Amino acid sequence: MRKIIPFIMVILTTTLFGLNLVATINPYYLLLKDLVASTNCGIHLLIKPTSNPHTFSPTISDVKKLSAADFVLANGLDLEPYLKGYKNVIYASDFIPKEFLIEADEHQEDHHDHGKFNPHIWLSPKLVKDFIIPKVVEVLSQKDPQNEEIYRKNAFNLIKRLEDIQVRLDQTLRNFENGVLVITHPSTVYLTSEYKIKTLALEEGHGKEPSAKKIKEIIEEAKQRKLLGIFAEKQFNPKLLEQIAKELKQKIIVIDHLGVEANNIVEYYENLLKAFQEAVQAR
Repeated sequence: MRKIIPFIMVILTTTLFGLNLVATINPYYLLLKDLVASTNCGIHLLIKPTSNPHTFSPTISDVKKLSAADFVLANGLDLEPYLKGYKNVIYASDFIPKEFLIEADEHQEDHHDHGKFNPHIWLSPKLVKDFIIPKVVEVLSQKDPQNEEIYRKNAFNLIKRLEDIQVRLDQTLRNFENGVLVITHPSTVYLTSEYKIKTLALEEGHGKEPSAKKIKEIIEEAKQRKLLGIFAEKQFNPKLLEQIAKELKQKIIVIDHLGVEANNIVEYYENLLKAFQEAVQAR
């Protein structure tokens, strides 16, 4: 009887108050928000989308939120080194088969600061719908079996909407196979690699401006191959791209890779799609 009472208390607490969840970056926060809709779950966002997750360091308040969470949804691939030691963390990258992971360019910041693989898996709706959503739903259902039906229904509806976005991405990007795009930071590789589009990232390190040699190399390669567009992320200074844009006679398109202007995960991917569509129309 004594063993049953704590179990009953856990069930009652979860039913009345819902799970207490933390997402490290905004795209995962938006994803969780859609998956737990119509439940009592509470979600905390650790890093504001206007901040740079590569340089984030948690405050005392953040540590308390992390420690109190039923689970923390993080990216992995060394994006969140401050989470080492926490037992309640699930890493989205653990759900991605290794053959889908992309090695970081040794000349780009991800290689030096984040290990072997580029960490930006969340930009690919295909990886999110095929691997991350099903596994997150499993964890939610294990932690809160009372709401399993809601989680699975939310996931089913969300995956259908992401499949529609994937179709429109295919229509927009398939004509640029073996082409390139220029961007401040190497965040688009998982999305564009599906179409064999190479990402030419300007950054050589956090806060380190590219050398004249690097800029020249990017311009030369962009001239030799089919150029999708030039993209500036909201968290980075677009002035670094102005010389390249002027030389290539291209407009700089702003891309929102952390979802500053998105209210849900579908809107997040819709905004990414719109940025690519704008680039195609501006050519």
